[in-house]
Amino acid sequence: MNAENLPNAVKNQSLFSNYYLDSLIVEQPQWADTPNIESDYAAIKELFDTVAPNAAHLNEAQTEREFIQPLLEQLGHVFEVQPTLQTSQGTKRPDYAFFPSADAHDAAQSYVNTNQLFKTALAIGDAKAWSRNLDQKAQDKGDPFNNQNPNYQIDFYLRGEDKLWGILTNGGQWRLYHRQTSYRLDSFYEVDLAALLTDNTDLETFRYFYCLFRRDAFIPDASGTSFLDHVLGKSQQYTIAVSDDLKNRVYDALRLLIGGFLKFPRNRFDTANPPLDEIHTNCLILLYRVLFILYAESRGLLPAENPDYAAHYSLAALAGTIHETLDRGDLIIPTLSDYWA
Repeated sequence: MNAENLPNAVKNQSLFSNYYLDSLIVEQPQWADTPNIESDYAAIKELFDTVAPNAAHLNEAQTEREFIQPLLEQLGHVFEVQPTLQTSQGTKRPDYAFFPSADAHDAAQSYVNTNQLFKTALAIGDAKAWSRNLDQKAQDKGDPFNNQNPNYQIDFYLRGEDKLWGILTNGGQWRLYHRQTSYRLDSFYEVDLAALLTDNTDLETFRYFYCLFRRDAFIPDASGTSFLDHVLGKSQQYTIAVSDDLKNRVYDALRLLIGGFLKFPRNRFDTANPPLDEIHTNCLILLYRVLFILYAESRGLLPAENPDYAAHYSLAALAGTIHETLDRGDLIIPTLSDYWA
């Protein structure tokens, strides 16, 4: 399943499985168990409509105070603001440490200004000004660490606090990171909340934000697994299954290609001593070129939506041409040398 099947405001950047998000997540009880979603949506929409007209002019502190913190509270989060974290690069202050309950947060106050405060935290969070690009360094004069690429900062905090999940936001965009892949800096799950709320989206689309960013998504069940852990685990299982299936399909396709070239008379192979190594190598080249084109078309790297490309050059068009000529009985089958040219 391709990413374009997800809502436009959702960008899954290699963190979860697109197919799982699009087709399977709806089967999970946590997806439907949202008795307050309508009232929470209304409250968040009202908050957004109040802040949005002047959002671009808000600095980081104003963005947090006027939008991010009220929204987090609406999602049920209990958090400590700018807790002290001792790191290899000195004392740092991530914007938020999230706790499972008010009691857990109160108990953690005994360890304020020490790393022990994070022991019972569910996740960490970092916030930026509304206009801050989440993928670039800031050019402002000031603390070099805070001016770093925000992706680097959230990864640094995840490792420094030894937490699995992190939230990065500038108010408009909201991202989830997992420590397993955060070091790559380009692996995250993002919802463009500003676009989602501006478009007055339906509740089913809003769930892609609500169900994965609310406090309940981070709280582990009796087995110690949170909803986010479950989504990630199932995504990885699906990806592994698809990978194994792809290997089997590649093997079958390679076997059929080799067999086809060996049996085709116009290739004129010495049946007693055919060049198997050469055939095998070049069939692999052909097969992986096809796979590359399929991948490029699915990711929008080739102009699949261009009418001329779609009608004459896409793999779908080529496959259709082959079927038509087979039906007519006038297909001219290429020889081995045509493929290696």
